[in-house]
Amino acid sequence: MSCLPLADVAPAGQAAGWITLGVILVAGLIVGFSDVRRLQFRRIWALSSVCFTESMRRRVLLVTPLAIAGLVVVSQLQQASDDQDAIRQTAKFCVFASGMVVVITALILACTNLPREIENRVIFTIVTKPTTRLEIVLGKVVGFARVSAAILLTMGIFSYGYLEARNYFRVENVRAQLESLPADAAGRATLVHYADRGFLETRSVNLASDFNIYARPPANGLHWMRGSKPQYFLVHFAPSEAERGVLAAAAQAGAEVDLLTTLHLEWMPLSSAEQTDAERLRFPPLHPVPPQPFGPSLLPHGTHADKPSQYASVLSLRIVDGADRNLVAPEDLGANASFLPVVDSQNGSPSGVLSLSSKAVGQLADLPEFFVDVASPSPGVEYGAGPLPVVLSIPSANGGKGMIIRPPLIDGEPEPPKYSGRPGRSGIVLSDAFNSQTLAIYSFRGASPSIGTGQTVAFQLNAKIEKTGDPTDSNQPLSVAEIQVVNAHTGKSSGPLRVTPEINRLTFVDVPAEDVAGGDFDVQLREMADGQWLDLQPDSIVLITADRSFSGNLFKSFLLLWMLSILVVSISVFCSTFLSWPIAIVLSLMLLLGRWGVAQLGDSLNPGVGHTVSNEFFSRDPTESKVVSSTVEALAKSLRIVSSIFPDVSRFPATEDLQRGVSIPLSTLGGAGEALLMYGASVVIGGYMILRFKEVAP
Repeated sequence: MSCLPLADVAPAGQAAGWITLGVILVAGLIVGFSDVRRLQFRRIWALSSVCFTESMRRRVLLVTPLAIAGLVVVSQLQQASDDQDAIRQTAKFCVFASGMVVVITALILACTNLPREIENRVIFTIVTKPTTRLEIVLGKVVGFARVSAAILLTMGIFSYGYLEARNYFRVENVRAQLESLPADAAGRATLVHYADRGFLETRSVNLASDFNIYARPPANGLHWMRGSKPQYFLVHFAPSEAERGVLAAAAQAGAEVDLLTTLHLEWMPLSSAEQTDAERLRFPPLHPVPPQPFGPSLLPHGTHADKPSQYASVLSLRIVDGADRNLVAPEDLGANASFLPVVDSQNGSPSGVLSLSSKAVGQLADLPEFFVDVASPSPGVEYGAGPLPVVLSIPSANGGKGMIIRPPLIDGEPEPPKYSGRPGRSGIVLSDAFNSQTLAIYSFRGASPSIGTGQTVAFQLNAKIEKTGDPTDSNQPLSVAEIQVVNAHTGKSSGPLRVTPEINRLTFVDVPAEDVAGGDFDVQLREMADGQWLDLQPDSIVLITADRSFSGNLFKSFLLLWMLSILVVSISVFCSTFLSWPIAIVLSLMLLLGRWGVAQLGDSLNPGVGHTVSNEFFSRDPTESKVVSSTVEALAKSLRIVSSIFPDVSRFPATEDLQRGVSIPLSTLGGAGEALLMYGASVVIGGYMILRFKEVAP
């Protein structure tokens, strides 16, 4: 079960980085104004040439043949699912190997150069010349950046030639297959596409702005969830300080606080699997036995109707964080949290009311944000939710009108619920359940479609397929998906388009350009084949906006690697100004990987982790639980803040888009340049200030 991510500290960390750079820059100008006035690029280039020549004499370029040999061996031993996957994995290997070589080489060279020059007294010759300490630091950064460029140029030329050669032979193999393949064979259209375009094609794409799984198409402002299946929706809450204060006061006074659910109910025909499950679980029927506030196992014997066609409608409510961890223990929510009877909403009145315990209210008062997870075990019931399906109701202390806590506003409207379903092996499962009514909707807003020569636009479908039985059995029926594009402005639909997705292969769908006019539209996707499922992710359907050059994309990928290597050089030179080279290497690695390491902890550092820990280990003692919760929250917040001032190496994504065949956007290059300027300039100025006051020569 996947949840919405909680807010992170990236914007705050970015602002802190610029503020730090500004402070360091001002301090550097104050301390070294005379050196700035004497700064000459000619001397910087001369010093960089010394570093470059010395590195070449040490034969650093000999690491590239070793990397190339390893790359060829690994690419030949890979177990790719098809030709396309083989080419993309090879492209990933090329960039990854190049990045490893250039980063490790730059790190070792930059960390060892200055300490070795000081130890060997070579620095004496330099500092007695009319050069400034600022020029020395800049000269070393520029010099090792030139070394990195030479390594990447060598690896880049080989990578491009190797990929083009592999692509040529793979395309020839596809053309040979087409000659012996019947005209109506499954997958022929895809093979024709690759025979014409090759496997190195690169595209610019628009991603969907939202992705949801529904039980049926939305209508009349209602979005539908099916009971008895692992479908659910999440409602996001972010109470203000005032609202949290009212919650705390209600908890202290023992006042009743309710979770109000407002849903429309419809009973649908049961599938055979739902009927079997309902009978096995002895689920309470709708008639003649009324809904029970107990689980199915507690239903008295003798009250179960003989195969009823309709069953009671109940909900299961949880309060969770972004990683689907309970922030409030289910037993603390209320007596009916896991089996809350609900009725059909009339005139917008609540269809179900869950009275929260004082302990649960007190825990909510300490949470800056949380999610209410709404699901239903009821078979054959579908729940229609409007824009406000769940709210928190707090009574007034003097008996007047109380307070209603709603989801936060986005563009003046409440943040809509997020609808999802059962997780599969690599995404959210979309199946042919409920007579093919279940569908995924990818919402595109502000998209920029590129109209083809035939007045069509193209979509790319990339979904994993799960099947019952052996997925490699050629006798199994093909997966069949139905795609429909609905214009958000005109309501015009493209009509259902049938496609046959293949395992680990892209599927291309053309739709009329008028259906996506204006750039706001929804793509509806259904799985139609019996016994098969699609595993979907937010980027399983993308809009192709333009065809791009693979060589240009490969160049941008290596440019990202070069910018990353300059950042590594800058940090390494900074550390080498005040540490011996072994310690400088260790500190440089810690600075480079610190933020990445914290990011690997993921949602475990999000707000609310303190309550999770205290509920898990210290739930019996309220005082001890409060102390533990506050301490863990403070530690997590401190770690998030400290990690936010470390360089963010994730802003140099050199492999992801290249492997997916997506053009690396200019915004990615801009983000990498921003990170390099922010942190690289800071450590270069810091290294200069340390070296300026350091005695390196008599």
